[in-house]
Amino acid sequence: QVQYYVDISGRRSDEFTVKVADLPRVEKLDYTYNYPAYTGMPPTKEDIAYDMIALKGTVVEVTVTSNQQLKGGQLVFADGKNVPLTASGDKQVMGKATVDRNTTFRIELTNTDNQKYLGLEEYKMQATEDQKPAISFVKPGRDFRALNVEEVFTEAKADDDFGIASLELYYSVNGA
Repeated sequence: QVQYYVDISGRRSDEFTVKVADLPRVEKLDYTYNYPAYTGMPPTKEDIAYDMIALKGTVVEVTVTSNQQLKGGQLVFADGKNVPLTASGDKQVMGKATVDRNTTFRIELTNTDNQKYLGLEEYKMQATEDQKPAISFVKPGRDFRALNVEEVFTEAKADDDFGIASLELYYSVNGA
């Protein structure tokens, strides 16, 4: 703590005190993405994370590591919603956020002395939509006139933003 006053030509101001506080800050941010069940995707972990971008409906486990011991905290969203963070280790807090909208958030940490600090860094939450799969024929790759006793090898390819569980081909020969 520092005390000071201003003296100008013999006129002295009141005495003021400046106190310096060692507030908690984010040292590391980790996300574990738990995708909706219909995707069939396993959870994925992102170490040293920043923005939270995932398929709409994904539940993200947020782990914040600080420079000091924490009592708790919260994710403070720009749209007024908050997600509580609870102590999970000496210098860590955890919480779960559902990616259901596009917004930004900041992280507020509370140390064991009940000092709160709302970080200045703003992170983005972005909910993406599931895209339709794309299917294409690799072989024969063009129209092919086959004889009625000839076999035609066909290869199809499917791509999707979250993976393909199976691909089935239905066909007809001469209307049958």
